[in-house]
Amino acid sequence: MSTRSRTGRRIRTAAVLAAIASASAATALILARRNLLAVRVRGSSMEPTFSDGELVIVVRNPRQVSRGDIIVFHEPQHRPEGAPQPPLSLVVKRVAVTAGEFPPEQLWARLGRDSLVPDGCVAVLSDNPAGVDSRTWGYISNGAIVGSVVPRRRTRRSA
Repeated sequence: MSTRSRTGRRIRTAAVLAAIASASAATALILARRNLLAVRVRGSSMEPTFSDGELVIVVRNPRQVSRGDIIVFHEPQHRPEGAPQPPLSLVVKRVAVTAGEFPPEQLWARLGRDSLVPDGCVAVLSDNPAGVDSRTWGYISNGAIVGSVVPRRRTRRSA
């Protein structure tokens, strides 16, 4: 086999490998866009966990949420019948309780002390007690949940 034909074969092989790598990267990007979402935190209701303006990564459509998970959902709209609905905004909150659990004391005034969270719902709390959450909105339907926030990796800072 001549040197020229080996060089040509190597170039074709490299081109095929580059095309495969490019297609794989494009597929990974498409899947990431379908399954992940970047959301900017607005306000101080999730401080100290998240600050105003911080960007969080959300895994769309979680199969199940658990107490303590931080979720993103469409803000409940409590408007009089027939009133125009504003665009839905996304909200970041922590799951306080899920279906079949009793609400914590902070939610008794709104949800009751002795009633279980209904199927298909969760109750949420802000990390900052001054924030708006299920104390105002009541239960959040699982259908309103967009996804779960990906936990941040904490880096150790040297002293």
